[in-house]
Amino acid sequence: TTTTTTTTTTTTTTMHSAVLLLLVAAAAVAVAVSAADEAGDEALADTGVEVVDEAEEVAVDDVEVEDVDADADADADAADAEPELTEEERAAQAEAQAAMDEEDMKRRPQWDTTEAADPPCDADDKTQVGDVLRVFYTGRLPDGQVFDRTEDKPAELETGAQKVLPGLEMALMGMCKGEKRKVFIPWHYGFGKDDHGPIPGRSDLSFDVELYDFDAKLPPQRPGLFSKKAGDLSYDFPLFIGMIVLVAVLTYLAVNAQKQGVKPRNKGPTPRTKRRLAERAAAAADKQ
Repeated sequence: TTTTTTTTTTTTTTMHSAVLLLLVAAAAVAVAVSAADEAGDEALADTGVEVVDEAEEVAVDDVEVEDVDADADADADAADAEPELTEEERAAQAEAQAAMDEEDMKRRPQWDTTEAADPPCDADDKTQVGDVLRVFYTGRLPDGQVFDRTEDKPAELETGAQKVLPGLEMALMGMCKGEKRKVFIPWHYGFGKDDHGPIPGRSDLSFDVELYDFDAKLPPQRPGLFSKKAGDLSYDFPLFIGMIVLVAVLTYLAVNAQKQGVKPRNKGPTPRTKRRLAERAAAAADKQ
């Protein structure tokens, strides 16, 4: 009995010790996890990242959803508040816009030379349609906002191929190398009525341009009879008169030579003529 009691007591003590060890181990694990969480929060605080609880995240999400819904409701209310235009009002607006466009169409591109070429160039050394130009430029909207510009390398523009804004191409003609110009382009000589990237429709544009260099694609054309400038005979008129006189002389000589070279051929009477002559001679002899 004494042995059994001792064994039971030993077993109970051992179980208590095991339970205590388990409790101590669990406490140590809890302390370690808590320390790790605090270390992680401190590390996030050092990096500037804000730690937000899940409950707070859910609350923030709810607020954002409510804000989005509120904005959508506000837009819908604003759309409902806008009065619908009648057919007559729409027609009046279209007519007014057409009148404004017609008035705008009278405006043409304008440009001024802000810095002349040094030294000045001759007329044959100026840009014309068909040349390939290399220019530095800065393009601005009416409010002064820059929408496009060249940096260290000039832009290559091929004129006469519908690859350049019509108003800008007009302003780039007649420039010398090194010349700078300030250009104003009405919207109908620019991108037109429709939006083009950052450029709203019907936007007037301004450019600061500098002609760096160009390649003449077409030979220089002097004004005259055979140029595109109709009615300007100041240069080719003597040549034209000389050509007419030369053609007239050559025609006269050719006709005169033909008249002198063609001589009538004496081939004598034909057999039919001879027969008629013989018949007439016989009839005359019979009468005698």
